[in-house]
Amino acid sequence: MYIQERWQGLVRVRHAADSRGVVPSGAGGGGLAAGGRVRRPRVRVRGAALRGDGARASQRSGGKDSYALDTPLTRVGWFQAELVGEGLRLAGACVGRVYASAALRCVETAHALLKGLQADPSVKVKVEPGLFEFKMWHLVKGMAPFMTPLELHTAGYNVDLDYKAQVELDVTTPETLEEFYERNKKVMYSAIEDSEAEGCNVMFVGHASTLDMAAFALSQWERGRGPGAGAGAGAGADAVAGAGAQYQVSGALLRVPYCALAALRGPPWRLAPPPCPPAINSASARFDWRTLQPAEPAERDA
Repeated sequence: MYIQERWQGLVRVRHAADSRGVVPSGAGGGGLAAGGRVRRPRVRVRGAALRGDGARASQRSGGKDSYALDTPLTRVGWFQAELVGEGLRLAGACVGRVYASAALRCVETAHALLKGLQADPSVKVKVEPGLFEFKMWHLVKGMAPFMTPLELHTAGYNVDLDYKAQVELDVTTPETLEEFYERNKKVMYSAIEDSEAEGCNVMFVGHASTLDMAAFALSQWERGRGPGAGAGAGAGADAVAGAGAQYQVSGALLRVPYCALAALRGPPWRLAPPPCPPAINSASARFDWRTLQPAEPAERDA
């Protein structure tokens, strides 16, 4: 019998396709968008709206209008994320720790990934505001309050209610790029120290910037350890002072597709091929049914 070799390392995943641009204000996440684009279905059961995977969309911080700024996944996004989870499972990439940005689209992606992975029930999503993307990209339109872990749990998401977030993020205040780097680094270093101690794989589910940020932060981690240093030596907050001032947002972020994966193997941590390919679906042009109309005889003879 063929046995898949167990994959070991760190996986970063961008969230799946979400409904930004198709959820009108006050929609609360469900139904069909203007122009016929498909979003999550809205089903009424005893007066409660259900998510695309059947879990209940409950009351949330900021009220239902918050869904327009803190958007859920589309139905395609749910399928995308679960498919990537299945790919990870088939590649032997089990995970022991899953951290997700507090953005709803990231929590939902992590939930679907675990479903596709058929992960042990003890593996739950650790909701971490510190992994959210650069706040300055959102402050013009404003940001909705994140759903609390209890709200997410009540809505049926597989979140860890015992996890204490490393960073409390105020969505109403600006931040510098260095502050953005430092909060992400704090979460990542802590998570990797814990995963190394437990000998388990770790997954970060976040944004396009999460893939880039982790690669840079862990290169600094290894520099901080120094040559010949053991696991955890020189790591954490002491790794390469001032690295945040060196971080620059990559111009490649705009080309990172939904559910893109990147991996690091280690220690020592180095970029490596991901255990499975991403679930890519290309955009389809709108079909004009009128092109099927047979030409009139005069048009054929012209």
